[in-house]
Amino acid sequence: MKNIIEHICDDLALPNGRNLQERCLESMALMERFRGVGTVDEIVPDTADADISIEAITRLADALATFITASPQHPDVASAAWALGKLREPRFVPLFERIIAADSAYNEFARHQAIISLQDLGHET
Repeated sequence: MKNIIEHICDDLALPNGRNLQERCLESMALMERFRGVGTVDEIVPDTADADISIEAITRLADALATFITASPQHPDVASAAWALGKLREPRFVPLFERIIAADSAYNEFARHQAIISLQDLGHET
């Protein structure tokens, strides 16, 4: 039986035609739990007992980053950037900087989420 992170990663890998809002919300909750920030399990109940080991969260973060990079025009890319930003992982600074670049293909909502993520990491934008 697949765990929630495997399901999220599978959906992110094949995003065309999918609404990924729920998956991004679940991803955010997992990132927050990993960082020790409490989440409301009633909102995302499938994440309450999910594996939040470093390996699992790294896999999820990499899947989000791959989706964001490969699908700049997807309607849920801003939500994916928001979820990834909750990890507050410095290795994603270059991705967030690419999102906010003047010539980027990302929409204003993704850019806004990338700016917030950069600010959360102590970068001036």
